[in-house]
Amino acid sequence: MNTDTPEPAAEEQKDRKKTDRRSHVDRRSAMAPWQGQEQLDTNRRKAVDRRGLSHGVFYKTDSPLDVLYDWLRDHCKGKWSVGIESANNDSVKKSVKVLFEQEADKKNFVDSVVRG
Repeated sequence: MNTDTPEPAAEEQKDRKKTDRRSHVDRRSAMAPWQGQEQLDTNRRKAVDRRGLSHGVFYKTDSPLDVLYDWLRDHCKGKWSVGIESANNDSVKKSVKVLFEQEADKKNFVDSVVRG
């Protein structure tokens, strides 16, 4: 095979690359210019928690989560959330993250459940 002369298919590909089929079309012309306002300094992730639950505590337990949910429902005045961080294979021991809307609810939880 002679490598000095390119094959016809290769020549055609080179010719196609030289011409840009879209060079005559301004793709931005169909779009109206943006008239909105910039939102440069609105980083939603600056807060500790975007849901407003900024007081949290990690808690390890081997009790069923129903017991924890019942305590939170009965004793918290604000919103709260429980997230399972880790659990072992038999799901008896688990680490949870409890988030509170109000710092007083967190303090009550720490004093009554975590240290109690």
